Amino acid sequence: MGSIDGTGGLQSSPQKHENFRKGLLGDEKDDGGGGESDSGITLEQILALKERFDSADQDGGGSLDMQEFMDAFGSIINKDGSMTQEQIARLFMQIDANSDGGIDWNEFSTYMLMESQSSGTVKTHQVGNFFLPDPLGKKADPDWFHRESADCMLIDSVGGQYLTASKDGTLRLWTASSMQLAKTIVTGQSWILAMCWLTKSARLVLSTADRRIRFYDIHTWEQVVEVQLQSPAFCVCSWTFGEAELLAMGNEKGEVTVVDISKGLKEVRPTGKEKKQKKRPDYWNDSVTKVVHDGFIHQMEMVEDLGGLVTCGADSAIVIFEYPLQSDPNHKDRIIPRRILKHARGHQKGVKCFQWVVSHKLIVSGGLERQVVIWNPYTCKPVVSLDGHQSGIAKVQVNAEFEQVISLATDGVVKVWDLRNNECVQSLSEGENLREKGARNSSIVYDAARHRLITCGLCPHKWTINPQILNSSTDVTHRSPVVAALYNKNFGHVVTVAEDSEVTIWKPTTGNEVFNFIDQDRDAETFLSAAAFDDN
Repeated sequence: MGSIDGTGGLQSSPQKHENFRKGLLGDEKDDGGGGESDSGITLEQILALKERFDSADQDGGGSLDMQEFMDAFGSIINKDGSMTQEQIARLFMQIDANSDGGIDWNEFSTYMLMESQSSGTVKTHQVGNFFLPDPLGKKADPDWFHRESADCMLIDSVGGQYLTASKDGTLRLWTASSMQLAKTIVTGQSWILAMCWLTKSARLVLSTADRRIRFYDIHTWEQVVEVQLQSPAFCVCSWTFGEAELLAMGNEKGEVTVVDISKGLKEVRPTGKEKKQKKRPDYWNDSVTKVVHDGFIHQMEMVEDLGGLVTCGADSAIVIFEYPLQSDPNHKDRIIPRRILKHARGHQKGVKCFQWVVSHKLIVSGGLERQVVIWNPYTCKPVVSLDGHQSGIAKVQVNAEFEQVISLATDGVVKVWDLRNNECVQSLSEGENLREKGARNSSIVYDAARHRLITCGLCPHKWTINPQILNSSTDVTHRSPVVAALYNKNFGHVVTVAEDSEVTIWKPTTGNEVFNFIDQDRDAETFLSAAAFDDN
């Protein structure tokens, strides 16, 4: 949708909003008239905004009224004096999400995060199912199947393969082009708990339930190192820090151990005392262990945009903390967290999984509850919860190109969510090959390079994006004919209404969709023919 003329200068609003955002972020610059500037928002910019926001809160009430807002940001909002008081008041109302007459930090930062997106005009595709199943998946050879569910899956982007790891102790490599089994590696009889790549040293790391970490050469797929641990590592991740390659492991005690892999292992033999206590020695030349959670750690990832490691655990918390690890002066065995995402409107039970949404600067998480929770990591508060699953959430993935979150529940049901309107656009059932074995989907991974979703229970199953969507050049905004287009002068929004009762709210300055809803109780034989605002 484009801008609207004849509304008290609204047509010039796009540049005003862009100047406001760029001025706040300090990234206003001439791109030569035709280039696209990076509109993402960084951690440093968020911290600078927080400092400016706090200094503007003169009465210390935690929110800015209109005067405080203008005193702090007026020079950016109306630096050329061309905006009217009505336009300034409208901007204030847009940021004031709960309409209480004040803007708190949560409202302000969420507004900035959303404004920093560069997604352009919304494309709501209504040409049928978004993902289509692979018809050849039903013909998979049963001899290829894992004997038990595969809970871990990775993409080998260099070798063009998918890796699945199962409770049966086997690692299987599948050719991405044909989805055929290429190799089976037997690691033992123990359940494979987690795996990750060591890209710098060309290794694959496997953690198993028998308290072992195994390293495999990705060129020969031979095991090169095996290390015994004091506790099983239920999650692993790796990253580089300068010249060092680091491996992090999380266990059932809530401990995170970070190892500098580049410094190798010690030559250690257990002492008599250690053997008697059944305690395993520390085999790493350079490692540090700190307590982060109270109980199991289920997932961990290094997120550079947030300035550190992100973990989630059984204590219903998502924790963000820096590396090198900072010790709590009052509890030397614990870290000092940078932020903790834990809220009454968030998870009340264990958090099983999360993903960082780069484009929106948000964290998406799932746990023992049936909701997918979307967080603003800078305010540590949830933005919205996505309801629809009938059981707990086991995995989440992000389809950044189409602004989607993909969630897998413990009952095997996969749901695809549109982040632009927080709606479920599709539910996927298991492939026929899984139903024949009585298995459920237990892992998912989104392959952005090939525009496909891979689900796995005993065998990976491919779901490709509908070709009509990939090749579509037309913006479809409603499922049925539009019967009304209205302008709300108070909020500066355009509202379109379709005959099937679908109502969509648009921001005319950008053409982006703000909100969408439909009357679920409408009689299927009843259609709308007109719509209007109630001025009262």
